[in-house]
Amino acid sequence: MENNYNENELQKLEKRKNTNKRIYRWFGVIIFIGLMFNAIGQGSSLSAVLFLIGALFCAPLTYRLLFNGINGKLNSTLKVLIVGVLFFVGVAFSNSKPANKAEATVTAVDTSTSVVEEKETVKEFTSWTYSDDVDEMTDKKTFYASTTSTNIIEFDFPYNGGSSFTLVIRKNSGGTDVYIKVSKGQFLGDYSGNRYLKLRFDDGKAVNYSYSMASDGSSDIVFVNNVHQLISKLKNAKKLKVSAEFYQEGNRIMEFDVSNLQWKH
Repeated sequence: MENNYNENELQKLEKRKNTNKRIYRWFGVIIFIGLMFNAIGQGSSLSAVLFLIGALFCAPLTYRLLFNGINGKLNSTLKVLIVGVLFFVGVAFSNSKPANKAEATVTAVDTSTSVVEEKETVKEFTSWTYSDDVDEMTDKKTFYASTTSTNIIEFDFPYNGGSSFTLVIRKNSGGTDVYIKVSKGQFLGDYSGNRYLKLRFDDGKAVNYSYSMASDGSSDIVFVNNVHQLISKLKNAKKLKVSAEFYQEGNRIMEFDVSNLQWKH
């Protein structure tokens, strides 16, 4: 009786061992098939290494299970079922990477969109400079918009060495002024208001604008009259040429880039 009992126990243990071996073998087959599809679908170096490792350890076992069966007892129906399961497992592995690729594509599109938005917000170039100051006695503000001439004019001694010009729009409590100031030189003064500057906007015809001298007698600055019409034309122009007469120098032409003027005062 004891011998029979021991034989039965040994047979049970042997069956358990065989069952465990079968489970491990099938687990290896599933890993191998999954890695195979994963390597094909992703094309990464890591997947390729894992595929080779799986092939070395699992390929002989896969062949044995599918064509010879486990201990020669695996029927055809079960083989087909196993192959189907392994196929779906492999597909599941191979589909994991493309999803990440799709997310990367979406991110790239979003990034490119933000770049386009940034380009759209870039401001147009302007040569105008804007500033303001406050009168400490009245706390009232004065606003300025100014641009420097794009050309230099050479005068004789004592104003030789090159002179530049500044076109200024000024707004304070007393009103709005437009004036031109020379860095070195003298405008031909006339306090009667009968002298004119010639102004040409872009490719239009030259127009006469009368001017006035500074009240303190300065000869390096002239105030252009008809201010509001002048500012309106400056807003719609890109280039301005001004012809003025200078003391002992005759008429000279100043050139300004007046594009993109923003004046709301």
